[in-house]
Amino acid sequence: MKKEDYWRKEPKQNRLGGIWLVIIVVFVIVALSLLVFSSKIPGLINSLFGKDILVKVDMNKQDFFLKHQEKEDINFKISIQGNSFCKAECNYRFNDISRNETIKEENFTLDLIPRTVNFTLEPKRLGKGQELYRLDLKCKGVYSTLCQITEKENIQNILISLQYDLNDDEKLLKENSLQKLNLLRVNLNSWHSDLIYFNESINELNKSALIDEIIYDKSSLEESIIELDDKLEKLKLLWKKQDYFILNESLGSEEIFFNYFKKDIIEFNKTVEDNLYLFNSILEKLNLSRNMLNEMRSALILNETNFSRYLEVNETISDFNSKLKTIQARNSIELKNMLSKEIFNKTLELYHDFKNQTSNITIPEGVYNNLSKINFKKIEFLKQDYNLGVSFDEPNEECCVFNDCNDCCLGGSCLEKEENLPIVFVHGHDFSKYASAENSLYQLNKIQDKLEQAGFLNAGAISMNSKTGDYGVWGKANIPITVKLSYYLDLKNNSGEYVLTSFKNENITAYANRLKNLIDIVKYKTGKQKVVIVAYSMGGLVSRKYIQLYGQDSVSKLILVAVPNKGIVGEISSFCPVLGESKECDDMEVNSTFMQELAQANNLTIPNYAIIGTGCTMLNGKGDGIVLEKNAKLEGATTFTIKGDCSGGFLHTKINDPKLYPKAYGIIKEILEGEA
Repeated sequence: MKKEDYWRKEPKQNRLGGIWLVIIVVFVIVALSLLVFSSKIPGLINSLFGKDILVKVDMNKQDFFLKHQEKEDINFKISIQGNSFCKAECNYRFNDISRNETIKEENFTLDLIPRTVNFTLEPKRLGKGQELYRLDLKCKGVYSTLCQITEKENIQNILISLQYDLNDDEKLLKENSLQKLNLLRVNLNSWHSDLIYFNESINELNKSALIDEIIYDKSSLEESIIELDDKLEKLKLLWKKQDYFILNESLGSEEIFFNYFKKDIIEFNKTVEDNLYLFNSILEKLNLSRNMLNEMRSALILNETNFSRYLEVNETISDFNSKLKTIQARNSIELKNMLSKEIFNKTLELYHDFKNQTSNITIPEGVYNNLSKINFKKIEFLKQDYNLGVSFDEPNEECCVFNDCNDCCLGGSCLEKEENLPIVFVHGHDFSKYASAENSLYQLNKIQDKLEQAGFLNAGAISMNSKTGDYGVWGKANIPITVKLSYYLDLKNNSGEYVLTSFKNENITAYANRLKNLIDIVKYKTGKQKVVIVAYSMGGLVSRKYIQLYGQDSVSKLILVAVPNKGIVGEISSFCPVLGESKECDDMEVNSTFMQELAQANNLTIPNYAIIGTGCTMLNGKGDGIVLEKNAKLEGATTFTIKGDCSGGFLHTKINDPKLYPKAYGIIKEILEGEA
C-alpha cells in the first residue's frame, strides 16, 4: 500500500470509530436515564402512546408546628412525569383555609424543568390552635406532535396544617396574668360577701339609728362593684382570646380601680363593724343598767336610814326611763351611746353603794317607779362565702375553617359526632389500562368540590405514603373532611426506598385489602374511629369486599353510586378487558366467583344506599350505559333512581357531574347531612 493511500483511508476509519463512540455514549446515557428515571417509565409510555401526563407535587412537609413569631418555609416542587417533550398549562392557588382567602394565585407553563413554589408559614392567630392552608393545582397538558396526550385536566389539592402555640414570653405573661386574675376574682368574691354580709345588719340598724352616710356609702359601693364585675368579665374575654399582651396591659390599668375599691370597702367595713359593735354595746349597757336597777329596787329596805338611797334609786329609774325613750327613738348612734354611758355609769356607781346594804326586807309593791322595757335586740352579723361564678379555665385551642372559628376537637364526644365523620371517595374501574393510576382519582372531583360549598372541607387525596404528622391532625377542626383514595397505588421497595407505584392489574380482593390500609390512614389522620364511604362504580364492589373481609366497625354509612352490585354483562363485559385491566373485569362479570362470594355475604347492618342511573338502552335492558339498572340494585339498600340518557356520553360517567345531574349530588349531600 502506498503511503498516500494509507493516509487517504485513515479519515474513513476515524469516522467509523467516532460513530461507534457516539453510539456507545448515547447507549450509556439512555441506560443511565432508564436507571435514574425508571419510576417515570409508565408515564413516558402513556404520553408516547397518546394517553396522559402526570403532574407530580413533592413538598418538604405537610404538617407544621410553630410558636408565635416563629417562621418556616413550605416548598412545593411541581414536575411532569412522562414525555420530556410535553408541556402543561397550570394554575395554582395557595389558600388560607382558616381565613377563607387566597394568599397567592399564579398561572405558569410547566415543562421539563420543575417549578418550585415557596411560602412562609407563620402563626397569625392568638393563643394556641390550628390553621389550615391548601395548595390547589390545576394543570392541562398541551397537545403537540411530540406529545400526543388527551389534554385532561390534572387537579391536585394538598391540605397543610399548622399547629401553633405560645412562645416563652407569652407563656410567662399568661402565668402572671392568671395569678393577677385569680387574685382579683378572690377579692371580688370577698367584697361581694362583705356587702351581702352587712346588708341585713345595716337594714336592721337603720330602723333604730340614723346611719344615712353608711347607707349612701353602701349604695355607692354596690354600684362600683357592678362595674368591677363588668371589668372582670372583659378581662375574662381577653383571657379566652389568649391576647396576653393586651390582657397584661389591661390588668395594669384595671388594678388601679380594684385597689381604690379595696381601700373604700375596707374603710366601709370598719365603719359598719364599729357602728354595729357600738350599737350592741349600747344595748348591753342598757340591759346591765336595767338589771342593776331592778335588783336594787327589789332588795332595798325603806326606812329612815335608807330613805336617801331610796330616792336615789327611784330618781335613777326615772332617768333610765327617760334616756331609754330617747335611745329607742331613731336618732344618731353617737347620741344613743352618750346617753347609754351616762345612765350606765350613774347606775353602776349607785349599785356599788347598794352592795353595802344587807337588809332583806322587801319594799311594798308600788313604792318604786316602773322600769321601762328595752324594745330592741342585739344585731347579729355572720359572714357567708360568696361565689361570683367567674373562673379562668385553661383557654381552649381554636380551630378556624372558612373564617368560622370554634374550639378544636381534642377528644371526647366531638370525635364521635356522626356529622363530622370523614367522607372517603373510592373511585371506580379505569377504562384505560394505559392511563395513570392517579387519573382515576378525578372521577369524583366535581362532587368533592361541590360539597366544599356546603361546608365539607376538601382535603384532596391520600395514598399509602400519607401516614405522617400528628395523630388526629385533620380531625381537630371539628368539620367533616372529604378525601379521595386510590386502591391502584401502593408502596414498592425500590433498592431500599419505598416508592409509590401503580398496581392496576390486580383483582378486586387485592384492592379491598389496599382500601383497608387507606381507611386506616384516614382514621389516623382524623382521629376518628369511623368513616363514611362514597363509592363509585367498581369502587362500590371494592368497598363491599373490604367490609366483607374486615367488618363494618370502621364504616358509618355506605353510599354506592352507579355500582354494578350484581356484576356486568353483555357488551360491557366483553369490551371491559379489551380497554381496561382483565383481572378486575373478570371479577365484575356477573357469574364470576368473586360476584357469587360477594352476594353470599351481603349482610350489611349499617345504613347503605344505592344511587342508580337508568334511561340508556343496552343490549340486555335499561341502565346507565355501563351498568344495567337491575344489576345496580342491592338487597337491603335504600335505592334512589336517577333518570337520564347517554347522549354526549354515558350516564354512568355523567351522573358524577352536579351540573348535569344535580339530583344525584343532592341525594349524596342529604345522606351525608343525615336528611335523606
